[in-house]
Amino acid sequence: MFPLCFLPILLAALFLSFFVYYTSLPINFPRNIPIISIYARLYDVLRGTTETDFYNARVRHHAEKHGAVGIWLEGKWTVVITKPDLLSQMFRDRTNSLARCGLYQRVPEGIGAQLFGENIIDSDGDLHRHFRDIIKPGIEMRHNFTSLRYKSSQLAIRLIDIQETATDCSGAAIAEPVFWWSVSVFGEYFLDIEFDELKFLECNIQAILGAQNSSVIGRLEGLFPILGNLPWTWATTHQTRKRFHNLEAILMDHVSRVPPPALLSKSQEKVIHRMNAAHLDGSMSDFHYKSNLKQLFVAGTENVEAVLVSAMLELAKSRLVLDRLYLELTRDLPTDYSETDVRQLPFLSAVIYETLRLYPPLAFMRNRLTKESYQLSEDILLPADSVLGRHIYGLHTDPTVWSDACVFNPDRWGADIDAVYSMVRRLQANGHFLPFGLHARRCPGSPFAITQLRIALCELVRRLDWTLSPEYRFSFIDGGLLAPFGCKFVFSKRN
Repeated sequence: MFPLCFLPILLAALFLSFFVYYTSLPINFPRNIPIISIYARLYDVLRGTTETDFYNARVRHHAEKHGAVGIWLEGKWTVVITKPDLLSQMFRDRTNSLARCGLYQRVPEGIGAQLFGENIIDSDGDLHRHFRDIIKPGIEMRHNFTSLRYKSSQLAIRLIDIQETATDCSGAAIAEPVFWWSVSVFGEYFLDIEFDELKFLECNIQAILGAQNSSVIGRLEGLFPILGNLPWTWATTHQTRKRFHNLEAILMDHVSRVPPPALLSKSQEKVIHRMNAAHLDGSMSDFHYKSNLKQLFVAGTENVEAVLVSAMLELAKSRLVLDRLYLELTRDLPTDYSETDVRQLPFLSAVIYETLRLYPPLAFMRNRLTKESYQLSEDILLPADSVLGRHIYGLHTDPTVWSDACVFNPDRWGADIDAVYSMVRRLQANGHFLPFGLHARRCPGSPFAITQLRIALCELVRRLDWTLSPEYRFSFIDGGLLAPFGCKFVFSKRN
């Protein structure tokens, strides 16, 4: 008879054996690149280390020396690259050996797959071209930015109101008002609606993921998606899925108010009008409609929110930079300015590009899959079905690529607007500056996002002065984007 006292030992041995088998390196995984230990990865996940802090502590020195590192991510060993030549090769994909693979393809059982489904960003081939033909013209249409100026001025007023109603001198938390500003802008320009005020903790994906990652089980499920296949759902994951479902319901309720596309001319067709027409004629399924709606909402609101908060933090840390920007905006910009006017301001543009360098919102992407054996470099051969990731934050803060890589220095971009634009084009072509991707899959919303940031900073800096709250301690958010967490500033009105 088997002694029951040995049962826990047997179960532990079986679990350990399965863990070793599940996480072991595939036989054909490249052995000539550094590999981050799965145990170090697990240790940091249990401690609650953010992805950015994990990169800085465990990955950076390997990536800067070798350009490619093996890391256990989302249930699979992944090759993460940071060197410009490797990134340019990946984006060009001249041999058509790489497929786009989003969370829906990589981790279909995960919470990210529920949120984003199959969409324009993560799809590939004919499906991507179909989504692009529907959505891209609506994103790239010409816009009147008068309303954006007004909404940005209202953000400045709202920040002062929060400051004045605070019960202490610790400053104003800006995450919620900046999120609401970005939602309001996105709703008008892309969905043709005015959003009801959304609850930040229920509708901001970074806040939802932060709650998910605040629990050990939530973090472990991200590292080992197989936990999502168990016959029960963990409480924290159930709550996250519920919030994602509620966000989908809120978005669907709002877009149901949009006028029918038949009542609009082609020049009036915003993104939602084109999506609605495709949905009505059956060329976009209900699943793909909801997937793209949610993906566009997150990309069009939280990415811009993250960059604006990051820029405000760096301006608060550098009085000289903030004063120089204020001087440019009051000296060289008319009161009733246009989009063309703000595009001609070199220091404003330099501040935005430098923020995108140090705080690229999509800092860590892993959405390329090798269709066949793939020669990444002369000595790195990837087998078929390998996941290839890119660490843009690692690229942008690599001292072998950038001088004073971790220092916020807008002057590195040039002294006049022609020099700034020339620098951006050159750095993108060389694969040194990639906040929005490169080549055919470059983000189509990036020109609008840059304009949105320019106008927001114009209104904020011309109306407000701010400093860091004495209570603030820097940390990164623990969500899917790279941005500072919990920023608080002490605001004052400018004369």
